[in-house]
Amino acid sequence: MIKVMIVDDEYLIRIGLKSTIQWEEMGFEVVCDAENGEQAMEMYETYKPDIVLTDIKMPRMDGLELTSSLRKISPQIKIVILSSYNDFGFVKEAMKLGASDYILKASMEPSEILKTLNDIKDQIHKEDKENKKLDLLRDELKEHKKHSKKKILKDFLNEELSAENLSEYEINFKYSDYVVICGRIDHLDSHYKNVDTQTKSLLRESILNIFSSKMCESYKGEVFEYLDGVFICILSVNLTKYSCEDAGYLYSTAVQAALKSYTRVTVTFSISHSIRGLNNVPAIAKETLEALQ
Repeated sequence: MIKVMIVDDEYLIRIGLKSTIQWEEMGFEVVCDAENGEQAMEMYETYKPDIVLTDIKMPRMDGLELTSSLRKISPQIKIVILSSYNDFGFVKEAMKLGASDYILKASMEPSEILKTLNDIKDQIHKEDKENKKLDLLRDELKEHKKHSKKKILKDFLNEELSAENLSEYEINFKYSDYVVICGRIDHLDSHYKNVDTQTKSLLRESILNIFSSKMCESYKGEVFEYLDGVFICILSVNLTKYSCEDAGYLYSTAVQAALKSYTRVTVTFSISHSIRGLNNVPAIAKETLEALQ
């Protein structure tokens, strides 16, 4: 259902609009009506209409102010102006402010109102489809970037890509001292490798999100799944706040606690010693990964 709000200072106009059209049969629902723009703005937050039918001239806040205010907080909202013949200058101003259409009160018939609203409803449905396509494309792009970042970091740790090249891929570390944390899911076969694809994917995303969420301003970096069920985190550490060893311990402890609470899996960690300079990270990461075994 497309939600409609009616705004007019004339009570009979509001009643007439609500009663002369079979709204629900045509796919619409009148969710509220208001007697001025100020009241309409208050109601908007509660009812979130898709379309607003509003008079131009009203006390306290007129149709122009309402159109401007609504478009600021909801650029996608559709506004239809109800006007008189001598209001045409105001109508032009309303259209500039973002109104979708206008209807002359003097010749206002249910069929004309419905035609205007049906055209807008088609536009809303078209925009919804386009927005869903855009959301899908954004998700695909996000997924692509995620896989690309994983490959780049993996290439870096395998010494197939230099530290200097990371910034080209928008991978930057805040500080120049590092600690590497490697984590492997306990009971790997039963808890991860042999579960169904959807469960495994959800668990992976949850683990990566928890790893990311436990970083802070004093230690932050990148985390990815290096092998099936084995995660590597490269943390850059602000040494004025923590030593690398302390940061690694605090971080892994926080991750472990969150994993137990939210995923019910536990992870075995190995934590490197302090690493000075990004170029030295791959060699130490290899040692830390071997220690995990």
